[in-house]
Amino acid sequence: MALLNFGTSRAAERTKRSVDLSNDVDAALDAYRGVQERRGKPLSRGAAIETILGPILSLSPAQASQLGAAAEKELKSTQALLDATQREDAFSHHDLQREAEVWKTVRDLFETLAVDSTPRKPMRSIQMRGKRVIIPDSPDWVVINEVNAASSTRATIIEVKNGARFNVPYFVYFDNEETSTRLMDKAILAIFPDFERVLKEQVEPVMDANGVCLNLGEVQRAPATGYFPACEHDPILGDPYGVHIIPDEKGKQD
Repeated sequence: MALLNFGTSRAAERTKRSVDLSNDVDAALDAYRGVQERRGKPLSRGAAIETILGPILSLSPAQASQLGAAAEKELKSTQALLDATQREDAFSHHDLQREAEVWKTVRDLFETLAVDSTPRKPMRSIQMRGKRVIIPDSPDWVVINEVNAASSTRATIIEVKNGARFNVPYFVYFDNEETSTRLMDKAILAIFPDFERVLKEQVEPVMDANGVCLNLGEVQRAPATGYFPACEHDPILGDPYGVHIIPDEKGKQD
């Protein structure tokens, strides 16, 4: 979660602070204000500080992590140039040393803001007919018939409840909405024989006259297969496991 929801506070809700700045930072702040004034956006000192700090403190941990990684990459590149520069070339050596110090400071700043971030899982894109499906790029996700993807309009995700206990991955099946779940199961068995145990150990709920499940514990412990078509991004509900459909641009569809 970001430290600040930048831009959501009312202008009246302000706190006055006295801030001591180094001469270098004070001069840089004045230079920034000068740039903004030339752009027709004059700022007071307080407004300039808020304009700079606000967006930085509003970064989510994930965003800060991305920026920290970019800064780390630039730091390594600058450090490599610095190591290759002869000390006799004092001017270039000094500039590169200062650049490396700046990148290190920037990296450390973003790493601090990213302390609560979780690593973004790698994803892969598979082209379908008129769209692409995005799925996790992981050994736990097995594509059954990727050879059919380019001519398919539907990508079905097959998930097994309690799958981790039965050491069963997620499966993806491509078709044009003509395949039954029974045939999907058969296709899975052809590449993952252990799926047979899942099918055999599924338990049907037994209900009494009042609608109470009499074997609830057994049902909860047993595996169960679910079949879910991949959908376009849902901004409200989100995308389970990051799986979503991206339609091709108009005019590029088959």
